[in-house]
Amino acid sequence: PMMTTQDTGKRTAWQSERGKLLKALGQNSDHCAWAVLMHLWMDKKVVRRVLCKKYGLSYERMQAAFFERRHIAESLAQVGFLSKTFAESEAQDKQESCDTSPPDWNLVRAAIAGGLFPNVAKAERSTPKFSGLSSPGDRNKNMKYVVMQSTVSPNGALDHYPKACNMHPNSLCFGADALQCPFVAFYTLQQTTKLFVYDATEASAWALLLFSGKQPEWDPRDKRINLGPWASFPCERGDLLMDLIRDARQSLQAVLARKLRDPKFKPEERAPELHAYAEVLRTGGLGFVPSRSSEPSWPLLDQLREESEAYTDQLEAEQELKARETATT
Repeated sequence: PMMTTQDTGKRTAWQSERGKLLKALGQNSDHCAWAVLMHLWMDKKVVRRVLCKKYGLSYERMQAAFFERRHIAESLAQVGFLSKTFAESEAQDKQESCDTSPPDWNLVRAAIAGGLFPNVAKAERSTPKFSGLSSPGDRNKNMKYVVMQSTVSPNGALDHYPKACNMHPNSLCFGADALQCPFVAFYTLQQTTKLFVYDATEASAWALLLFSGKQPEWDPRDKRINLGPWASFPCERGDLLMDLIRDARQSLQAVLARKLRDPKFKPEERAPELHAYAEVLRTGGLGFVPSRSSEPSWPLLDQLREESEAYTDQLEAEQELKARETATT
């Protein structure tokens, strides 16, 4: 839904607001940011035109995404994977109240990374020549991305080789140079003027180890846990972790298989192993998270509501003035 423009002023303003959104969100993720934008779009107190103008969004694409979200919710509700109450709420054009707490974004990013695997790019940051780089373009010059590509050799074997790529400038992750994990999951890879990565989300080590389709393997010589040719993590005693990782992956598959067989099965109530699984992903394997000074909230929701209210007041004042002028003439 993100638009591009040749207008320097508009482009700078959009990049600034998008950067503020990503900072308020606290996640290097296009997908999480889109979830926030959709939440703002559905809020009854937010004027959609104000939202689109502020972040450079295509109104038509946002509307199409909203209808697609509604159709997916209806389909999941029909097979028992979502409650009918949720589907009925989604059927509304705008929500009466969007004041619900946001999801745990670490879990969301973990699901995204697992779902997109093996679309994973390794990110490396070089030392900047100049300090105080502020623009995303300048910061992005210090970032290098590498993806693993595959080819079939003459003997029929599948060979993998690294290939350099670039983060697309329209991605919110463009210029992100403070990644906690040196891997980003992406939706698509396309060659235009360069080989670009589109729709990216910073992955986490545990998300890739537990969710990826490739079974992790520990290399005792290099002391690394490998996910095929796509990702690798240093680990001094990987032999102590492999049983845990294997059991966790098997337990998740068992819960998902049971849910598929019985849509009425509620894993959040009857699958305690899933809570342990989620806790590992939520805390990055630490088992705890730093205490928060306040409850998590949707980024910039209150600010958008205030701006929308001011826009509505201004529009009504202009219409009233125009009505008076028409009556006078």
